[in-house]
Amino acid sequence: MRRARDGREDDFLWLDAPQWGLALALTPDDKILMVRQWRFGAAEFSWEPPGGIIDAGECPLKAVARELLEETGYAGDAPEDLGWLYTNPALQKNRANFALIRNCAKVAEPTPDPNEDIEVKAFALPEAFAMAADGRIRHMGCAAALFKLAAHLKTFPTT
Repeated sequence: MRRARDGREDDFLWLDAPQWGLALALTPDDKILMVRQWRFGAAEFSWEPPGGIIDAGECPLKAVARELLEETGYAGDAPEDLGWLYTNPALQKNRANFALIRNCAKVAEPTPDPNEDIEVKAFALPEAFAMAADGRIRHMGCAAALFKLAAHLKTFPTT
């Protein structure tokens, strides 16, 4: 790799990973859908907004809606773009994309990937924000997604 400012060259670790997206899915009574699944890297269960990999060439908003349906069986209004963040710009150039989907209701049975063992639960927004703030949600991208949602809704956590 070559540094941008002075052209110095050296070896750097760089991970080439796909983009992914998270659905901030709200029910008509403003509860947020979360999924609990085993994360092999951390060797623990993790509460997260539903989401997953965006296929090459796939629209991020459509991918987020697809992942919501696959993991939870829920669908809702057209996704609202909440932006994106780099997942870890020190090592990766991929993005985490975030979308708000309102008025979600169960329309089908979930169809998770073969290695996904998913539990679905709706949380009151203050509880979900508290989970991100107090460490019950440990996935950095998921906590960031909840804080992006809080900023969008202008409903900031108090803890």
